[in-house]
Amino acid sequence: ITIGAGFASILNATATLFAAVIARLWLGDKLTPPKLLGLALGIAGVTLLVYDKLHLKPQGLALPVLTGLAGAALYGRTANFTKKYTARIPALTLAGGSQIGAALMMLPIALFFLPKAMPTPTAWGAAAVLGVLCTGIAYVLFFRLFARVGPTKAITVAFLIPMFGVLWGWLFLTDPVTTLMLAGAVLVIAGLALTTGIIKLPTPAAPLA
Repeated sequence: ITIGAGFASILNATATLFAAVIARLWLGDKLTPPKLLGLALGIAGVTLLVYDKLHLKPQGLALPVLTGLAGAALYGRTANFTKKYTARIPALTLAGGSQIGAALMMLPIALFFLPKAMPTPTAWGAAAVLGVLCTGIAYVLFFRLFARVGPTKAITVAFLIPMFGVLWGWLFLTDPVTTLMLAGAVLVIAGLALTTGIIKLPTPAAPLA
């Protein structure tokens, strides 16, 4: 039983909501109206970005949805765990340790799914570039964000993944970009700006005595 990539992107984006709620309950972070509005705009933007790729099949949908939400919830909890217990550990150590641990866990499983033919040098090179740039260096920056801005703000990068997916598809695969996608990108950027505090909503003036 599977779900489409578009719907999976929406489920992945809910990690920001889980992170915000857990941060409020566990770390005492405030859920201000601008932050809540920003999270809502981000989810709405992601939905518009992947709307054309949404394929919902009611039958058998419960298990993949629950699995996706469980993964997002664990992602949100891990973000808060990282902030609470590992804030003083260097980001390079955290990134390296997490990737080594993940590789050791995946190695026994990978042995059962070996390819029928050895990958080409080009494929190895592409995998190495993706691993170093898109995972290794990205995780160093990611863990630095956790320490500096907190879990809720750092994990809002989940809003950007579908947007960059659309961008790379347009640049390298000549995929079309629709008006709906552009509207979704605007909502994502607005949501990020509100959640991270780049844009601050005006507060009502105090009444004169």
